[in-house]
Amino acid sequence: MDNVLLSPNVFITIQNSGYSYALIKTTSGGHSITCVDPISVLVYGYGNAVSYGYFGGMNFKNLEENTTLELIKSGTVSISPNPTNEDFTISFELEKSCNIEIILFDVLGKQVKNIYNDFTNEGIFRQTIRLLDIPKGVYYLQISNGEFARIERIVVN
Repeated sequence: MDNVLLSPNVFITIQNSGYSYALIKTTSGGHSITCVDPISVLVYGYGNAVSYGYFGGMNFKNLEENTTLELIKSGTVSISPNPTNEDFTISFELEKSCNIEIILFDVLGKQVKNIYNDFTNEGIFRQTIRLLDIPKGVYYLQISNGEFARIERIVVN
């Protein structure tokens, strides 16, 4: 917090939940919290005549945000047709050989389908994907190599 590493001993584990919490007293004003893992912050405070509580922030991943997959040559990702009824083709150019995984997520971030997971040689990657069993809606394709990821939006009609 505020660029100071908190000791794990500050956190109290909530049994059988997978969660923990910490009570951290701060001074008035703005503060920053940075965390590698997903985190939720609830802020509570009080004054002479008022008390309050609110969400202080969360660092959930934005599915609309593209993080750079450095191995994909810029401007080479293509998904067509998009929107699609049942089949679409995804293609891109890899800068070097690596394991590539392509996963389809719904708008809530739930994994819907593992589309591809294999070692892939550098050069043009092209795969036709059938979505007959997928309900209509907006989905996100995550293309990753285990270190970097790129998110692409796709609509199923």
